[in-house]
Amino acid sequence: MALGPRAHTAICMERKMRTLALAAVIVCVASAASAEWVSWRVVGGWEIETNGISCIAGAKYKNGSRLSFAIANNGGAAISFFRSEWKIPEGVYSVYLSMDGRNENNYEAKGVDNSVIISFRLNETFIEAFRNGNVLSARIGSAFYQYNLTNTKQMLPELIRCAANLGDVNRESNPFSGNSAPYVGDRVIRSPNPFQ
Repeated sequence: MALGPRAHTAICMERKMRTLALAAVIVCVASAASAEWVSWRVVGGWEIETNGISCIAGAKYKNGSRLSFAIANNGGAAISFFRSEWKIPEGVYSVYLSMDGRNENNYEAKGVDNSVIISFRLNETFIEAFRNGNVLSARIGSAFYQYNLTNTKQMLPELIRCAANLGDVNRESNPFSGNSAPYVGDRVIRSPNPFQ
């Protein structure tokens, strides 16, 4: 089935948003930029994807925007807001967030094209707030958005499981991590320690 030009543009913009969220979370190496996003799971309407370096869970909202949470293999995290109609000049902006109408806080966010991205270190306070919250309110520029956090209680543990598996992906691609003892049949050959 062929996609129309608008659908194709929307898909390309969402892929770009995921890449921007990843770039905001970690410093990318050349091979990471071309990493392909694959579906991990869909949990309660949240689509979780991974590229081996980070995991991102996103949901589309009736207001035309997409809210995403990303966790990278270095402990970095990000919240991103995407709306195809936005044309945001690249720069740093203030975004005000509150959970369930309490404690509005100002966050520094990076704006690029159709996305606003808040980067931070993942911590238990964030996890608990989003796991137990009902509505995330965001003042982005002159616009005010409210995001129902339905099923984040189920999504966040799965996103964290996805991120926990990122280490396994890295160990498989790094022959110097983990146990590096050479095996011959059932026995381990131990080489002398040159540092003693």
